[in-house]
Amino acid sequence: MRVDFITSPNSIRIANAINTATAKHKDRTLVNLASNEYFKAVDRKVLSGPIVTPVFKEVRDGHAKVLGFVAKRARGTMARWIVEHRVDEPERLKDFDAAGYRYRPELSNDETWVFTREHG
Repeated sequence: MRVDFITSPNSIRIANAINTATAKHKDRTLVNLASNEYFKAVDRKVLSGPIVTPVFKEVRDGHAKVLGFVAKRARGTMARWIVEHRVDEPERLKDFDAAGYRYRPELSNDETWVFTREHG
C-alpha cells in the first residue's frame, strides 16, 4: 500500500520543521538531495524558501540520462562535498566537480540544477 504524504498532517509538520530550522538563515534555499519518493513527504507549498534540486545524469552516446543507483551515490557525494567545502550559498553548488560531474546550465532551470558526467 502506497502512503500519500502530499497533503497529510505529517507533510505539513515536516515542512514546518524545515522552516523552523532555516528561519535564522540569510538564505532559506532548501537544497533537496532526497530521492523523489522521500521528498514527497514534504508539503512544498508550506516551505518558506525556494527549493533547488540537483539532478545527476550520465551521458552515454550523447544522451544524458538519470541512472537511479548512480544518482543516489552522486547525491551522497554532493552532500559530503557541501560539508567539506562549508557551502552556505546555493550558487556555490554550481562549482561541484566531484566524481567527474559538472553543472550544466543549459539543461537546468531555477529549481532543477543538472549535473552530468560522461559514462565510461
